[in-house]
This record gives sequence, structure tokens and C-alpha cells, in this order.
Amino acid sequence: MLEIAEFLIAGALIGVVVGALGAGGGILSLPALSILMGLSAQQASTGSLIVVGLSSLVALLTRMKSGTILWREGAAFGLLGLVGAQLGVRASFLVSERVLMTAFALLLLAVSVATLKDKHTAPAPDRSPAKHYAVLVLASTATGMLTGFFGVGGGFIIVPALLFIFHTTMREAAGTSVLVMLIVAIASLITRLDGGVSLPWLSVGLFAVASMAGALLGKPISERVPERTLSRTFAGMLVVIAIITLIRTYA
Repeated sequence: MLEIAEFLIAGALIGVVVGALGAGGGILSLPALSILMGLSAQQASTGSLIVVGLSSLVALLTRMKSGTILWREGAAFGLLGLVGAQLGVRASFLVSERVLMTAFALLLLAVSVATLKDKHTAPAPDRSPAKHYAVLVLASTATGMLTGFFGVGGGFIIVPALLFIFHTTMREAAGTSVLVMLIVAIASLITRLDGGVSLPWLSVGLFAVASMAGALLGKPISERVPERTLSRTFAGMLVVIAIITLIRTYA
């Protein structure tokens, strides 16, 4: 009974993060599934994609009328990232668990630094069609590869990409990222399951249901909290998870 309560609480908290920030579900669910359920890195990565996909779906539905979802950009970003996601998943099976988790932690630290930078000090993006589409293809492909490799939703990469490449607001980035995460998570999950990864479906299912419920609370929170606070919270969360990941990997 205590284990079930832990699954539900952890899943709900992760759903709130996804709903409020448009990111963070995978980077929280991956270590949570590993610690609470004792899953291997590959199992936790696969389970986290289920959590991310379902909580992203709920978060997307709650934001549809908010005007913060850039549908064309989000759909293009997600679809162009599918090939990269397939390559990333297959590459992850070729490295050790220690290498995978160390690279994951270092990536989180790098993204946290990028998120804290003032996007208004960056030069205006080149609006020429050729440059615009080139940046979109490169960013989406890189996001897909990293998402597939680490088995997370990719919101922690998508949000900064939308902020700094397309100069969206934090709320637009958060809203659009859940659409991208849903597309890429589904593709990555299918590839991982085809690779023979097995899961304790009941436990992961309870975790995912709680995450979906938590995602319903995320949108109201995002509307009441200043964008600067959301950005700092997001960056701080990445640092904490990176440190915990490194400690567990080398302990």
C-alpha cells in the first residue's frame, strides 16, 4: 500500500511539472521509476516515455484554448524529429548504463545554464525562409536524437530551443513543447518496445494515471506564476536532478 501511495504522489507531482512548465516529465519520471521501482536505466527510460506521453496529452488538451500552442511550428518540430528519435533509441542500446546516465546528467546541467540566459539579449533571428527551415530541421533532428537516446520527452530541450531559436515567450514554449513531446514520445516508445524492453505494467500504469491527473493542475499554475519564476524553477530542477543522477551513478 505504501509503495502504491509513493507511485501516485510521485506521478502526480511530475504531471504538475509537465502541465506548468511544458517540460520536465521525463527527467523526473526516469529517476523516480528507477528509485521507487528499482528498474534498470532502459526500463525506466521506456516507462518514463509512457508517463510523458500521457501527461503531455492531458496538458495539451488543457491548453488548446489558451492560444499558447504554436500548432504549425510544434507539428513540424515533432514530425521532423522522428528520424532522430529512432536513431537515438537504437544508439542508447549500444552504450553502458553508466555512460548513458552520466551523459544525461551533463546534458541537464548544460540546458539549465542555457535556460537562465536572458533571451532578450540574443540577436534577432534571421527570418529568411532558407535559414528558418534549416534551423528548424537541425533543432528538431537533434531533439529527436537526444530524446530517443535518453528515453525522455525532450521538453527540457524543446523549451530552450523554442525560446532561443524562435524567440517565443515562456508560455508559448511550454504550450508548444507538449505537442512536440507527445509526437516524439510515441515514436520513441514504439521503437523501445520493439527492442524487447519489458515493464511492470501495473506499477507504471498507476504512475502514469497519477501524472495525467497532476497535469490538469499544471496549466492554472503556469497562468498565475511569472514567466521569470517558471524559467528559474525549470533551471533549478534540472540542476538538482543532474546532481542526484551523478551521485546514484557513481555511488
